[in-house]
Amino acid sequence: MSLRLIHGLIFDYGRVLGRFDKNIPATEFSKHSPYDAPDIIKLVVGSDIETAFETGSISEAEFARRIVDRIGLKDVSTEWIVRTWGDMSSPNTAIEPFIQRFIEQGVPIAVLSNTNSSHWPFNMQLPVMKKLVAYGAPFILSHEVGVMKPDSKMFNAALAALSTVPEKVLFIDDIPEYIAAARALGLHAEQYNCETDQPQRLVDIFTKYDLLD
Repeated sequence: MSLRLIHGLIFDYGRVLGRFDKNIPATEFSKHSPYDAPDIIKLVVGSDIETAFETGSISEAEFARRIVDRIGLKDVSTEWIVRTWGDMSSPNTAIEPFIQRFIEQGVPIAVLSNTNSSHWPFNMQLPVMKKLVAYGAPFILSHEVGVMKPDSKMFNAALAALSTVPEKVLFIDDIPEYIAAARALGLHAEQYNCETDQPQRLVDIFTKYDLLD
């Protein structure tokens, strides 16, 4: 396989372009709640509240109201809840030189992420994301599309943004279910998780697709 057969790259954000840790806001919430951080994680992460927020079905104000009801937050503002829930990102420095290289090569790049309006402003402060903004990379976000991966609408939106077809795209994500969904649609797809994989995994992926020539 050679670069001419790959028209573009689609990257997940979480645990690929950047890191996130939901224990950070859960710990902050626990200071104003009868629940401890592990219980807050169980009550919120993957819940109906988080799904509704990440598909754009509810506003930030409604998200905050439901969080207050779910975990009994006291003496905090809507703004504090939204800001605290959003602030959980940190860089994945291992991927930054690869992104820089692909930008210099002119490879079309898109970002495909299950996320919400509280997280995204913090995500966009990371150096790699600022580079992608300057490069003109499209960002396909679940709370804007109205569905979450592995829904095909997310992948189709990314393909449309890159003006290409599945067979010419490489998708990288940390979730096996999303890799399988991408492959079912005809995309090339590889799993990578910066929390568990060594940087060599990136070298192996990009070498497989002749992207490092």
